Amino acid sequence: MKRLKFIVFLILSAILLAGCVSKNEAFSYSGFYFDTAVSMTLYGKDGKSEENTSIFDETCSSFNDQISSHIDSGAIYELNTNNSVSVDKNIAAILAISASYTSILSGYDFGLGNLIDLWDIKSENPQVPSDEEIKAALQPVLDKTYKITADGDVYTVTKSSGFKVDLGGIAKGYVGDILRAELMEKGVTSGILNMGSSTIILIGSKPDGSDYKLAMQKPFSETGESDHVLNVHNAAVSTSGVYERYFEQNGKIYHHILDPFTGYPTENELYGVTVIVKYDGSVTNEVLPDIDFAGSLSDALSTALMVQGTEHGLKLVESLPNVEAIFINNEYNYTYSSGIVLDGNTFSLLD
Repeated sequence: MKRLKFIVFLILSAILLAGCVSKNEAFSYSGFYFDTAVSMTLYGKDGKSEENTSIFDETCSSFNDQISSHIDSGAIYELNTNNSVSVDKNIAAILAISASYTSILSGYDFGLGNLIDLWDIKSENPQVPSDEEIKAALQPVLDKTYKITADGDVYTVTKSSGFKVDLGGIAKGYVGDILRAELMEKGVTSGILNMGSSTIILIGSKPDGSDYKLAMQKPFSETGESDHVLNVHNAAVSTSGVYERYFEQNGKIYHHILDPFTGYPTENELYGVTVIVKYDGSVTNEVLPDIDFAGSLSDALSTALMVQGTEHGLKLVESLPNVEAIFINNEYNYTYSSGIVLDGNTFSLLD
């Protein structure tokens, strides 16, 4: 029997606060955007405010519509329909970053919209497309062209016809980056932005100066069992896994992580990858040069590494500054980059 599973690999564990921090110094707020529940937990006197909740709702709501490939009032829908659209800096930046990562991160591609729609993993009765349908959806991706031009604060984006932009592989990380920057500008120094669990944005450290603790769910666990914990602060943490969304047909699992070279769900030894990118000001883009886009990188990179597999993916991670990754294979064995240590069931980053 075919079934669609929505199992999240990375979940936010209970935040363990120590010292003199009292409960009323933590402020939590949530909403439903990007087809999932998103939330923020902010600490300290600058956390709880109507201004911060307004920032959260307005930012998430705006991007939810603008970057969706299926909401007809949004910029990406218009781009896919007309092959040209005029946008502001916020939309220009995510498109510029997505295009850049498409060219430099093998396995990530922002032009897979038609292929994603064809597989339709989220539907109630997904089916495996034919080889001919997959080839037809993939060909325009291989031949795509793309350009952004600026006239003051107005950016014009044009693309070749045939391929369809889909920003699902970077959207949560990017919006998390924008939210982090806006909240920190208002004085927030400690908090967690849960952008749908697959991407977590950590602002600073816990109020007592220690790391946040993130629970890592065991792949395909029916009960949400957590078998490892990640200690981390001031970073973006993104996870991709073959078990997050999938269906079964004729005894085989077909998941949502599509290989842009074959058009089929990626097939290798991996069950999941968690990517950690530290916020140190090094991940920038010229459209919005004052924002650190560590979340965008972690989001896109987690997809790319799933396609590349452990061996090639680990080599890429080791070549990138302030980036670490944890790979789990189909035998539930972990491989991790050199900046990570494992003590018992707890992963921590080296200073």
